[in-house]
Amino acid sequence: MPPKTRNKRPKTNRGQSSNSQPPQANSIFEQSCFRDVVHLERYTNTYKNKEIRPERCVDLDFLMSPIYNFDLFDLFVNWGWIDFLSISEYVHRNLVKAFYANAEFIRSPNDNSVIGITSYLMGTEFEITPTIIAKHLRVHLHGQHREQDPHNIPPFRDDRPTHLDIEERLFLLITTWFFRASGGRATKMRVTDYWWLRCYRDRTCPDIATIIFKHIVDFIKNPSPFSLPYGCVLSHLFRRLGVDTTLDPPVKNKSKIDIKTCHKAQWFFEEAFGWIHRGEEEDDDDDAPEDEGPIDNAPGGDGPVPIRHDLLALPPPVTLDFMYQTMITRFDNMDAFLRSSHAETTGLIRGLDARISSVEEDVHAIRDHLFPPSHQHSSDA
Repeated sequence: MPPKTRNKRPKTNRGQSSNSQPPQANSIFEQSCFRDVVHLERYTNTYKNKEIRPERCVDLDFLMSPIYNFDLFDLFVNWGWIDFLSISEYVHRNLVKAFYANAEFIRSPNDNSVIGITSYLMGTEFEITPTIIAKHLRVHLHGQHREQDPHNIPPFRDDRPTHLDIEERLFLLITTWFFRASGGRATKMRVTDYWWLRCYRDRTCPDIATIIFKHIVDFIKNPSPFSLPYGCVLSHLFRRLGVDTTLDPPVKNKSKIDIKTCHKAQWFFEEAFGWIHRGEEEDDDDDAPEDEGPIDNAPGGDGPVPIRHDLLALPPPVTLDFMYQTMITRFDNMDAFLRSSHAETTGLIRGLDARISSVEEDVHAIRDHLFPPSHQHSSDA
């Protein structure tokens, strides 16, 4: 009887699996999206299973509605941000993950600071810099971008934004859902929120292109264990830079920043009294990381969005104290507006009077030149 033989397993180092091998590209997408196996391994180990940070684009029809009469829309027009706020809410999730996995820094030869990012998607090599971001978002490359600078705004009690008016609160909601997305769930002010609030109050335009670039660089240096930022912005840049997106159908974010977002922040609009704040804010966690799934005809068509009947319900009744305080505030605002309008009107009238007087003098001079007065000569009788 022949002796029994045992198949010996190859020796491996402690902590190393016997079948550990470099990851293999398992799809046409993975075969097309990475420069080499190193970047594919980075994608597989670090980015593939991460979620894209929830974002909400701005409902501009809501923001510019004459019913609510927001000054925010005029502010964004002055900052030149309307095209930026109009970008598509469709996200190419896998391409965003592959972008971060393929990202490499371009450094300044002078101080080794990061001045650009190179990446590779679907056979296309491209760069992202603040200038390129500004060009394709159609924003100006100027303004403030040091979010850690002193803001000179005293911290609110418990860092809660309950002392803000509706326009300031809406501006910060847009900030936390879009400009500097944190998923919009925080009901407490972050350090950067105070800086953004100062920009709003001072009407100082932030350098949004540089802020986005620096935030992406910071994330590449220290990846978050939870989610990847700027899905909408990066997907927009991919399309503008000519990246082939056909192998990664876009996913549409469910929600926008609109009246329902204000309701979640406990701001309700009464036709008779305007915007009224009631109660403590809720964590706005409607946008779970998983959205509606790919839209077959995207970005042309809109997929069905489930109706939140609880948000459409009538708000609770207001108290007399709320009504009184709201009326006093509105009267004060109307008085200040009328005083300002009166001063402007008075200045315009004085300017028109001066121009009319100047025109009258010119008309008299022209008349005297064309039709000189006749001189009567006295004759001796």
